[in-house]
Amino acid sequence: MTTPTTSPGGRFHFHPWLRRGIGADAGQPDGASLPDRSALDVTLDVTAVVGGAAQSEPSPPQMTVHLYGPGDIIGIDPRHVIRTEPRDQTVNFEPNYLAGIEFDYPDFPWLFTPALPNGSRLRPFVTLIVLKASEYTTPNVPPNPLPAIDVQDISALQPLDDAWNWAHTQVSGDGDLTATISSNPAAVISRVLCPRRLDPETSYTAFLVPAFEIGRQAGLGMDVSGLHSSDPAWTSDTTAPLRLPVYYQFSFGTSDAGDFESLVRKLTPTILPADVGSAPMAVDQPGAGIPSAGGPLGLQGALCSASASPTPWSGPDQQAFQTAMAGLVNLTAAAGPDDPDNPAPQYARVERGDKLERVADLLPQVFTWARAADARQPLTSGVWDGEWADASSRTTIQNIQLANSDVISFHSYAGPSTFESRIGELTPHGRPILCTEYMARTQGSTIESILPIAKRHNVGAINWGLVAGKTQTYFPWDSWKHPYSAVPKVWFHDLLRPDGTAFQGIESQTIRNLGASTAG
Repeated sequence: MTTPTTSPGGRFHFHPWLRRGIGADAGQPDGASLPDRSALDVTLDVTAVVGGAAQSEPSPPQMTVHLYGPGDIIGIDPRHVIRTEPRDQTVNFEPNYLAGIEFDYPDFPWLFTPALPNGSRLRPFVTLIVLKASEYTTPNVPPNPLPAIDVQDISALQPLDDAWNWAHTQVSGDGDLTATISSNPAAVISRVLCPRRLDPETSYTAFLVPAFEIGRQAGLGMDVSGLHSSDPAWTSDTTAPLRLPVYYQFSFGTSDAGDFESLVRKLTPTILPADVGSAPMAVDQPGAGIPSAGGPLGLQGALCSASASPTPWSGPDQQAFQTAMAGLVNLTAAAGPDDPDNPAPQYARVERGDKLERVADLLPQVFTWARAADARQPLTSGVWDGEWADASSRTTIQNIQLANSDVISFHSYAGPSTFESRIGELTPHGRPILCTEYMARTQGSTIESILPIAKRHNVGAINWGLVAGKTQTYFPWDSWKHPYSAVPKVWFHDLLRPDGTAFQGIESQTIRNLGASTAG
């Protein structure tokens, strides 16, 4: 595998090209004229073993090996396309964005380019064009072997001499590229963009087409045996109509110009006075026996000036105030009667002592209140610890939960066998069952081990973390007490990377397979 040299960056790394296997060493640097196929001279060294002894044999003559080129491709498997931007049939795509298409193979755009990289430049064998309905027609001919379009306006096509600039490989994370492809292939994808600037409120169709003339002719069923060069599929001298075979297509429409970016560009930055959004708060007479905290402190609102700065607060007044306030908040009921003007002791007592008793008292009332309000959705309160099979072994709260829930819900981060036994404990209640929290990869609770069990028992399962970086649930529970300096190699939770790709390809495939199969 060969890749260009890149410097360390952020969470995502972009490479202008990627080649793997023998294609990384075959051919000549990308330039003005390319052959129909890359070639490589190959020699073999032969050693024969006779009776346990090695004997040298005459080497076969050197052979020239030709790799597949763009003229050999008459279609692509659509399963290689993992995402289009925008999605097919989107009606409100931002016109200031570029349309694109993503592939699962990190080297897909350059697989059949008959050249080696020329520095950071390597033209892909495919390109993405985006056309308005008036700019092309569909000929009334059957696919041979590919469906085709006739481009009526050549100016709508981008130049191909810089096609290298509109394809790249994206790596999620900061790991070594080769190691990442081996250990987590879903973290490395390739993308081809169309550089066309879109008009607002316009319908478009995007077409993935050959970037080389020999590929164009092959896709149209023409004989390319006499072609021995790979020239661009069109140039500035090409005349309309131009017939192009289509590997893949999707349609979309753009929104008006009032998208987020255009609105932001209309904003005029203004630095407000430092006192905007901040009000002086007197702290010299806090009451309840608390000593003065000193002079007025600035109380900032949700919005304040960028030039505002916190009020300096330090010294004996601060220390005395904080010490006395901590003592007040930590009071319990045994310290004296509650002061109706100061609920801190009551709050502390609930936190420290009888929270479970309070929950047991309030939870039945919550169910009663919800049903009195004519709740249209099923009610549930999830159980999550202890034993649930026998009512005598359950807590008071658990019995209330299971007796009042329309849908039985539970949490389980255990492995497959314990997860299935949990379902067995709840099944006798004869109500739908929903697991509202599961998946802890480092504890054996995974997509591929848990979801098939849930489906087999017709139990729903909800992920409480989805996209990495939103709630930081790729960190394990102990990160509350022991902060992590980097994202762990094996995520605790979360399914998707920030760019929408799966953390692990096997997980997304498991979900697809379970969703496509018939429920048992």
